[in-house]
Amino acid sequence: MRIACTIAVSLFASSALGSEESPPPSPPVAQAAALPPIATPTWSLGAGLSFFASGVSGGIAATTPNGLAPLTTPVTPSVSVERLFSPRFALGLGLEASVQSISVNQGSVTSLLTGTIGFGVSPRFILTSADAPVSFTLFSTLFAGYNAGVPSALGNSVVFSNALSVGVGGGIALELRLLERLSLRVQANLARLSLSTSTTASGLIGFSQVVVGASFIPSPSIELRLYL
Repeated sequence: MRIACTIAVSLFASSALGSEESPPPSPPVAQAAALPPIATPTWSLGAGLSFFASGVSGGIAATTPNGLAPLTTPVTPSVSVERLFSPRFALGLGLEASVQSISVNQGSVTSLLTGTIGFGVSPRFILTSADAPVSFTLFSTLFAGYNAGVPSALGNSVVFSNALSVGVGGGIALELRLLERLSLRVQANLARLSLSTSTTASGLIGFSQVVVGASFIPSPSIELRLYL
């Protein structure tokens, strides 16, 4: 009996001593919180210039007072807003406007002041990956525009003209990212189809015409885009 008690006391003492000598468990190491990924911008604003196009995508078929020659604006300022819905698809809304003075020679040289404004909706299809240094896109544009000439004296008559146009166009675009939120986009409209109605009045004589137009001459444009 004494031997059994001695063994029990020894085991209890060894257990107590071991528990006192064992170091306390170390506190759990706090894991660093994962940073959220940088969100891809879904909205962008653009401003630029279109070359040798009459209105949005070259769709406004303005005419000179004699109703024969088409009016083409060499340089047209433009602004646009665009939303990216997926890495492969974006939808943009654009506005173009210009004012120019043309000379008409019918017995005497007379200047005619004309103004043009146009709107366009452009779906874009992105063919390159999001991390590509230069993105390549195909786009189409549904456009509408209006052109009006300020009344002007031509000989003994007062001349006034206006035109309304709707149509569709399409082309390609390349976009180079300059900074994290800034890029340069160069694009070209390759084909345009339009339906225009125009009215021209000279003195007491006036006439209207409907014109169906098609163009396959590329009209380039360039713009800076700011991603929000």
